[in-house]
Amino acid sequence: MLNIYKKINKTRNNMYGIKEITNAKDLNRPFLLCISNNDTDKSIFGIIRDGAHAARMHTTQECANKFDLEKTPIDFIGVRFSDYETAANDLVEYLLYPHIVAHGFSKNTMFKQARKINLYTFDYGSSIYLNAEKILFERLKKENITEEEIVYILKQISLVSTGSSEDLSNTYATTISFVDLKDELIRPDDSDEFIKVLEEQHQESMYNYWDDNNSMIFRFIGTGEHSPKYYLLDECPAKPAISAMVSNFLLNSFLNCDVPQEAAINRDFCIDSLYLYGTNNMPRRMTLKNLDEHINYPGAIKYTDEEAYLRNEVDDCYKLINEADKIIDTYEEQMDEMKNAINLLISKIKDNCDDDTFDKILVEAGIRPPKEKKTTKKTTKKSTKNNKKVN
Repeated sequence: MLNIYKKINKTRNNMYGIKEITNAKDLNRPFLLCISNNDTDKSIFGIIRDGAHAARMHTTQECANKFDLEKTPIDFIGVRFSDYETAANDLVEYLLYPHIVAHGFSKNTMFKQARKINLYTFDYGSSIYLNAEKILFERLKKENITEEEIVYILKQISLVSTGSSEDLSNTYATTISFVDLKDELIRPDDSDEFIKVLEEQHQESMYNYWDDNNSMIFRFIGTGEHSPKYYLLDECPAKPAISAMVSNFLLNSFLNCDVPQEAAINRDFCIDSLYLYGTNNMPRRMTLKNLDEHINYPGAIKYTDEEAYLRNEVDDCYKLINEADKIIDTYEEQMDEMKNAINLLISKIKDNCDDDTFDKILVEAGIRPPKEKKTTKKTTKKSTKNNKKVN
């Protein structure tokens, strides 16, 4: 089983900016599915944010004039797996397969539905998709769809993989894998050879592709930090190329989601993007600025610098409110526990002493006020008697 979540703008009533999707058939727009290696808790919210950041949406990671998340014709989603052993199968049964066949089994309809699927993965997320693709292939075969048609269907899906040691050269999806040659957790055996070639050429990165499919790999000399956030830092040599590929995949997905025939993104176009945004010698900030000027999601609205700053301030306020609410909740829980402990203590004391001693203990502890003395009433009676005698 899995849960599907969609990223939205934060509000006072939704401070995480996350909305649960109960049915895959409700995903009518192109989407970027973000999967990492910790998708069993709230860390999935982080990888969805990373995917949105890569697509040049405005996020708190980078306060700039980016696109307004909710006014862009694309959804950014993630999944929470209940068990990693069944993750690939659950991804197929509860999301990929229902989405592809949501409007029937005609070839053109499935082409259009598959074209809406884009993935952004980190580490084990790539392995989950690779296994899911194999399961999905067999699942579609059971519907009497030919293998050739299934290949065309899966080819419409795009995958941007980061920080993975998985060999993605044989995926059916149009795939680009980004690998830091200095990352000890994922670096292949021939990494030193590639580093030597790049250093001799005074380059930070290089790309390769396979002739028999739409798979590509982008190798670069990074810091070796194995973190999804690292791939989107300005100092990461791969960041402009990652954003270019994610953005172009999503744009193709949106522009062609209603085209009946095959319209997978052209590999030559991907290669041109990798060359333009991944291997030039321009400063990365300038490269990203150039990319931002060319990205245009139809119907999307961009924040100005001032609007982006204010949006960031609002999001930070929601974060502070959320943290304050947690502190208050913790305090109230502690107070309830303390009250229960005091009540239990009082009950035990009462069971083990007489009433006078019990009252005395409560009074001295300040839990109960002392009983009023009855001297006033006696004085009143005496005065009344004396009054009678005088009369």
